[in-house]
Amino acid sequence: SRVSLVVVLCLFAFCSAEYFEEEEEFYPPSRFPIDPDANRTMCEIIQAKGYPCEEHYATTPDGYILGMFRMPQPNNVGPPVLLQHGLLDSSFTWVLNYPEQSFPYILHDLGYDVWLGNNRGNTYSKNHTTLSIHSKEFWQFSWDQMAEFDFPTQIQYALSKNAMYPKLVYIGHSEGTTQAFAGLSLNSSIADMLYGYVGLGPVISVTHMSNLWLRDLLELGVEWIWNVLGIYQFLPTPVELHSEFVWACAECPICCNEVIELICGRHHGAFNNSRMNVMSGHEPGGTSTQNIHHWAQMVKNPTFQKMDFGAKRNEEIYGQTTPPVYNLNNLPKSLPMMLYSGSHDELADPDDVQTLVTTLEGIVESVYWKEVRKYAHLDFAWALDAVDEIYIEVTDIMRDWVEGI
Repeated sequence: SRVSLVVVLCLFAFCSAEYFEEEEEFYPPSRFPIDPDANRTMCEIIQAKGYPCEEHYATTPDGYILGMFRMPQPNNVGPPVLLQHGLLDSSFTWVLNYPEQSFPYILHDLGYDVWLGNNRGNTYSKNHTTLSIHSKEFWQFSWDQMAEFDFPTQIQYALSKNAMYPKLVYIGHSEGTTQAFAGLSLNSSIADMLYGYVGLGPVISVTHMSNLWLRDLLELGVEWIWNVLGIYQFLPTPVELHSEFVWACAECPICCNEVIELICGRHHGAFNNSRMNVMSGHEPGGTSTQNIHHWAQMVKNPTFQKMDFGAKRNEEIYGQTTPPVYNLNNLPKSLPMMLYSGSHDELADPDDVQTLVTTLEGIVESVYWKEVRKYAHLDFAWALDAVDEIYIEVTDIMRDWVEGI
């Protein structure tokens, strides 16, 4: 696994370089067709499929400007639903596949006002009211701030654009579930804005995770190296090398698939390899190295808590020497939840999910849980059979949550 970690770190350093000299294209034309979606923007991808798309920006209380995409219904009618991506990802993850295989299009066809969120620091949320993205200060965040600020801000913004419905359905994947559990435990009143909460690959603990590169990341203690080098973002979308990555993944989709699975774990659901060059044009979404360090801490410590900066710094930030714990007992009891996990998930390990569900069943009145056989962490958004395994069932239950659909 150490070899795997070296590969990931090299890719990380390569993608994180801020400046590249302009060079002539050194690669020959691809032997295989490159899908136009590889070079399209989010809205261009959606519009090319015959669906409407709007780009929006929501500003958090601490100044981060989050990019959001909306697939509106005619005359802005229809109940809103917000889909939130996972770790190292972006809103693109939901539209990688074709309309009949992708959750946003399916939801739009059913009459929903679809919103695709983006957390601070990823491809579509690299902006701030006062901070430069080249500054260290911009990147001083983890999923703590996504829970406290990004989660409620995007919900409030989506609702502000829909005058017909006072609530929305929240659908999170991976880290999108982590920030929801943490955000709701910090402020249970957020539930007043939700019809229900759907968690795909839910994560609040990774002590049993079988993806070894994150474990090695913690053991090597490499965060100080990144700080010395002034590298504060982790695996951003390689904008300067966009064409090269798209070409490489068109030539060898299996090679690119191996890199993605190295980072995110194996996917076991049906996958469309012909879309790999599209994926390479938009993934990974990136995050801060501080966020990765917070995740690494979670491998060693099973407690669902805020980031640990050490006793002295904790005292300065939190007023105590240890990080505050997220108290799941504060979760709103009346908020209905649907959770879907995978039997082969290397991040949201089945044992960790079982512990989470058992805890929730003693707190929340309505918790539905389904473990999808052979599903891994990426399959909830990328698997071609996710429609039959998950999406149809979710939309059936959502009808019971939402009036007027």
